[in-house]
Amino acid sequence: MVMEFTKADPLQSSAPNEQILQWFLLYLFRKNGFKEGQLETINRTLNGLDSVVLLPTGAGKSIAFQLSALLRPGRCIVVDPIIALIDDQIDNLAKVGIDRCLGIHSQAGREILRSKELLMTRGHYLFTYVAPERFQMHEFREALTTLTTVAPISAVAIDEAHCVSEWGHDFRTAYLNLAGNARRFCSTGTDYTPPIVALTGTASKMVLKDTQRELGINQVGAIITPSSFDRPELRFVVESSEPKYKTNRLHGLIDRLPSELGVSGANLFDLRGQETQAGIVFSMTVNGPGGVVDVAEKIRSHFRVKADFYSGSAPKQWGDSRAWNQRKAQVADDFKRNRTSLLSATNAYGMGIDKPNVRYTIHFGLPKSIESFYQEAGRAGRDGKQAICGLVFTKDIHGQMSRLLSPDTPIETIRNAVQKWSDDDVRLALWFHAGVYRGIAEDKQDIERVLHGIGSIGVGKESAIPFNLISNSDGGKERTEKALHRLVILGIVRDYEVAYDKRQFLVTTGVVDRRGVVAENLREYFSSYQVSYASDAFARLQNGPSSLRDFTLMAAEFLLNFIYDHVEKARRRSLQEMLLAAEGAANGQDIRLRILRHLELSRFSDALDDVAQSTQAGLDQIPDVFGEIMTADDAADLLGSAARLLESYPDQPGLLLLRGVAELLVSNPDLDIAHQNVQAALTAAESLYAVERQTLEDALASAAQTLLARNEEGLRSFLTTIAEHGLTDRGLARRMLAFAPDNVAAPLVAWLARNLAASLRGVKEKLDG
Repeated sequence: MVMEFTKADPLQSSAPNEQILQWFLLYLFRKNGFKEGQLETINRTLNGLDSVVLLPTGAGKSIAFQLSALLRPGRCIVVDPIIALIDDQIDNLAKVGIDRCLGIHSQAGREILRSKELLMTRGHYLFTYVAPERFQMHEFREALTTLTTVAPISAVAIDEAHCVSEWGHDFRTAYLNLAGNARRFCSTGTDYTPPIVALTGTASKMVLKDTQRELGINQVGAIITPSSFDRPELRFVVESSEPKYKTNRLHGLIDRLPSELGVSGANLFDLRGQETQAGIVFSMTVNGPGGVVDVAEKIRSHFRVKADFYSGSAPKQWGDSRAWNQRKAQVADDFKRNRTSLLSATNAYGMGIDKPNVRYTIHFGLPKSIESFYQEAGRAGRDGKQAICGLVFTKDIHGQMSRLLSPDTPIETIRNAVQKWSDDDVRLALWFHAGVYRGIAEDKQDIERVLHGIGSIGVGKESAIPFNLISNSDGGKERTEKALHRLVILGIVRDYEVAYDKRQFLVTTGVVDRRGVVAENLREYFSSYQVSYASDAFARLQNGPSSLRDFTLMAAEFLLNFIYDHVEKARRRSLQEMLLAAEGAANGQDIRLRILRHLELSRFSDALDDVAQSTQAGLDQIPDVFGEIMTADDAADLLGSAARLLESYPDQPGLLLLRGVAELLVSNPDLDIAHQNVQAALTAAESLYAVERQTLEDALASAAQTLLARNEEGLRSFLTTIAEHGLTDRGLARRMLAFAPDNVAAPLVAWLARNLAASLRGVKEKLDG
């Protein structure tokens, strides 16, 4: 029998009033009122407008798109990065009686996947949850095209949207070109394109900016943010340790939990339904010492309790990935339904999971950034009741990590220093980091291999490239796909599909009839981040080779230089700020304040935005910012805001100088960190930015005068850094000596003496000659 369908048309209309929306909220989701940001998101979606919803964990982002999608005609497509989250969202909708939901992901066999896609095309399911990889697959694109002839797409929700940004630690290659594909294949073929709702728990300024650029969401008012990220129900506990005693610290912290939570120690691990004191211990790795398997085994042995483990990839003892997929689904279900009280997991578990009775989270190892820590720790206390967020990390006892994390340290130095697995948190994190950032020369070679695999370029054709074109190792596919994405940015590749059954990329090249197209694409990409960088690169490309292939490789090298100067350093900066926050936390309140100063707007935020966008590398804006510092608390606010922006502009001299001086003005300054930032500011101003000499001198003099008024010891350190750098000329040295007290002027006096002696030697050599 042939089923008959009546096509539904898309609707563009104004949103109903708040009272009506509250009625639907109560009727459909059993919620009495809207949380911050939900109503604004719903109104924008109902009006057919795109949104980037930046709200903390537990703020109800899912309901915001689910309710608006139900009130619009059509079917909603939801992109989720992990299978556990897909299953969790479908389960939560089923609990409120919405069971017309479908999950399409790789754990199902090929025949089941095809049948699910067929069911989706019939329009029966209100919500279809998919992994981002689906949008790169030909069969799913065909299914979407069929669906949109039956019913419009009411909305496309992109959960954990920060995964779209290469600037973020959770960057996922499958998110590349996601918005373009969503708009292309979810439109009705007329002038209707469904609204995109991009959802994330937290994002740095550049991750947010990159997310907007990648998703094409640039309307005024599109970003929805909270008034505050503070969650007073969360209490933070920080413990440092030598690597060999780290497990003992973990056990000690778990022993403290009953008193911290106000419960009996005998009942901590009891299974009591929603009254269970559920907890998650996050580990950095799956295997080896300190991995999720090892942690779960040690907790089971020490406390004699049931503790399970969860990871995205299969542990070594699980040879069959399909068996592991079934096992981890069962583990997640047992934990959610309170059949297990404690879970040892990587961050593959918990992203967006709605489990209200998680009473504690413990990070067994240093998170990759303050934002990652806040988001993952925030899995606790979703019911608004008190919860504990612990951190056990290995401290940088010998100061070795400070050098590796310094923005002036080349990636090659890091790769040489971390060639083997380590039980030190930062060294281990950098080991993973070096696996992603292999160096400009190797990344350029990957692009060259992909170009060779494509053959002729610029003519508009289709070709197939094997996953293992670059390497037969586990990372071969990802390296090939990253190279393809670089060529998408340059306009050489227009689109590509992923054929998993053939283990190939099906590549469609663009029609590029001249070198200027590539140069303009590159300038447009750079302009999204830094206008001055874009203009300089475009000017230098004008003298490039005449061959389109050679010119493309030159442009690719420019692109890779940008990525290593900005993205690579930004990720390292994030790790450094997390380490500093952990090491500087005398108590839980200290790290809470550090988190909030990092995430929230401060009185310095607008001024620092001006610094970041200045054509003089921010140095012309320095005096005004320094004039606002009155107390050590002001300096701490400036430090937090500058540190966060440096994750977006890691080589910006103005921000680096502010970060370094602010460090010297806080209550307990770290002189090494201050030295690193001031030195990096001078290096960047000298080698990367065409800063006028007078502007640099004025900025340094303003910094010195601020330190003179607030902290003479800080001024001594600052002057020492300037003298050691070797950039100072005699005019600047004399200018600073005019107001520097005798007890802190020694570094400049010594420099002037050395400089004068060198000049005299030069004169003598000329006379002798």
